[in-house]
Amino acid sequence: MATKKKETVVITDTTLKNLSGKIEITSAQVKDDFCNYSFDILDGVGTGDTHNVKGKGIIDDDMREAFSKLNVHLACIDDVFKHADIEIENINTMRSHELATIYTVTGVKIKGGEEDLSVVLIGEKYVSAASGRMSLETPKIALDNLSSYHFHKDLKKAVDKVRTEVQLYKEGKYTAVEPEEKEDPNQLKISLDTNSETDFENAKVK
Repeated sequence: MATKKKETVVITDTTLKNLSGKIEITSAQVKDDFCNYSFDILDGVGTGDTHNVKGKGIIDDDMREAFSKLNVHLACIDDVFKHADIEIENINTMRSHELATIYTVTGVKIKGGEEDLSVVLIGEKYVSAASGRMSLETPKIALDNLSSYHFHKDLKKAVDKVRTEVQLYKEGKYTAVEPEEKEDPNQLKISLDTNSETDFENAKVK
């Protein structure tokens, strides 16, 4: 079905500030440029409820960039740099490294609260042997100071940015898509019926 885009809704920082503390994004996954996500209600009506949402809008570049900053972490957690004998001092300098570019993070699952926060990264890895992509899902990675992952602080910052973008997506920060208008089938039927009557009369004359 053909589609057409509607204008992107602009969400201000004030809107986000007003929403802070009312909901919490617990998972998100991008598929075919749409974002499916889950969130818990923290305050107000329905407190404690969890909602799973299938996104209806095309994600914007801010969300794409937020997810892309997780790619290097998936590469690092998969030990690709370790096996290549590459020592990393600053994870930010490795974002465009050739090895990091074969990884793509498409989703996150966030567990726990501020004191025991952890994340699961979901994504893909390009494999040359099969000329395709292999699905990956990490174990839970702790994001506190007791984490065994060396770059947990940068990972938490990247995850927080993804959660912010998903929250904005929930509020309409996306490009809406709607089906193109179709011809009225009833109108088409009337037209066909009229033509068929004429054709029948012409056929009798012959």
